[in-house]
Amino acid sequence: MPVHNGARHLRSAVDSILSQSFADLELLIIDDASTDETSQILDSISDPRMRIVRNEINLGVPLTRNLGLDLAADEFIAFLDSDDVARRDRLQRQVDFLENNSDHVAVGSWATKIDDEGNRGSVLRRPVTWDRIRARTLFLGTIRTPSVMGR
Repeated sequence: MPVHNGARHLRSAVDSILSQSFADLELLIIDDASTDETSQILDSISDPRMRIVRNEINLGVPLTRNLGLDLAADEFIAFLDSDDVARRDRLQRQVDFLENNSDHVAVGSWATKIDDEGNRGSVLRRPVTWDRIRARTLFLGTIRTPSVMGR
């Protein structure tokens, strides 16, 4: 989870991972040189499954996410941004899918928009069949990064 000045939603994002039904996980959070209360929020959470890395300078999301990929050590890697929340069963469902479908290297999902007050909005749908995925990639992205888990 890359985070830069994400104090406003960070605790909800972290809690959504630490409360997953799939508990055998490491939550790797990379604080990308935040100047808000991000550091204090992270320091206030005590969970042995959480590892915090701090960038000395702001590298931006792409480089920080790549650093996370370099530091991750598990078979499966799931993405979540610091302003997103995951369903309680997200990781378990994705692990089960990948374990039962060895021909797949990644899995993603649809997402639901949530406003600043926590109200649910529209569902952000993506294609689910290979033909539709291939067709859409000619014009638009098919992957909602915070919903992805891969090998």
